Amino acid sequence: METMIFRRMVIAAIAVAMFMPGCNRQEAMEKETSAADSPPAESRPPAVARLDGEFVTAGDLQWYLDSRSAGPGADTSDQLIKDRLHELVVGKVLAREARNRNLDQDAAVKYAIEQMLGRKLIEEQIVKPVMAREVSRDEIEQYYARHKERYVRPRQVRVADIFLAAPDKEEPELREKNRQEAWLVLAEARKSASQRFGFSRLIQERSDKHPLYERGDTGFFDEQGKPLGLDFALVEKAFALERTGEVYDQVIETPEGFHVIMLVGIRQAVMRDMESVAPQIEQEIRQAEIEEKQDQLVNSLLADSAVETFAEQLEQFNGYTGMKKSKGQNRTEKGSAGVINLQGLN
Repeated sequence: METMIFRRMVIAAIAVAMFMPGCNRQEAMEKETSAADSPPAESRPPAVARLDGEFVTAGDLQWYLDSRSAGPGADTSDQLIKDRLHELVVGKVLAREARNRNLDQDAAVKYAIEQMLGRKLIEEQIVKPVMAREVSRDEIEQYYARHKERYVRPRQVRVADIFLAAPDKEEPELREKNRQEAWLVLAEARKSASQRFGFSRLIQERSDKHPLYERGDTGFFDEQGKPLGLDFALVEKAFALERTGEVYDQVIETPEGFHVIMLVGIRQAVMRDMESVAPQIEQEIRQAEIEEKQDQLVNSLLADSAVETFAEQLEQFNGYTGMKKSKGQNRTEKGSAGVINLQGLN
């Protein structure tokens, strides 16, 4: 238990110690603790402290101060600086003791450090260059044109639909029978409209699948019936509804059959010119570029790597479905690109 608690405490300390600029762990371990054996001052970065021969440089401290700063105007008193330096030294002491206990070989610690290294690689090789480059006016205009439906859109509605298929080419008697059934469904729908999931239950029990959309869900459409090209009779009655949860009080007849509908969603019209959304578009362009370049980097690295999986060992895990391989045979395969969480990098 003591080891587990200590392991959790030092993961962050190990990572901080690894990432502090100017700290070379191997060189520090080889240094003697006496001042006489220390390298000449002119050959090393300015130091603010030393721990058993390992220097904490001014750059280390500045980085740590910046990373913990509350922003412009934050406290930068002498006491705060001393506190931050003390935290750095504590981090080094904990990390050193963790390595002495071989906790740097612990799976959780190695995974945490690998993830931080991966994030750092993405940040340095992709995020920083992308964020530093200028997004041209042409790029913004092209993006706006490709996604114009997001910025210029008419009012739309969405309905839940109990659809009873009855093509108009059916025998009149059969179509009339379906019409009467639709009116019975409407009466039941209006009665159960106040019940939670009442309309949904009727869709499951009574509705057929419409040829243009999934059973019971039209998706959003405008007053022209787009994008699906819905029948105008259905569109007109849907737009006559004013509030979500309202059931239209008549059966709607179309060439495909009969509809009992409930309004379930409203999208107000959107009219946003390019100038008003240019900053948002610029951000989206950068994010898309970061994701694309990250995938390219990961795939290129995987292409240059031989990834082996060992079937016999994997089969020992519960829930493992098995690999179609002969006993003792190993497999080399190309991995798929993973996605590193970019939150906080940009």
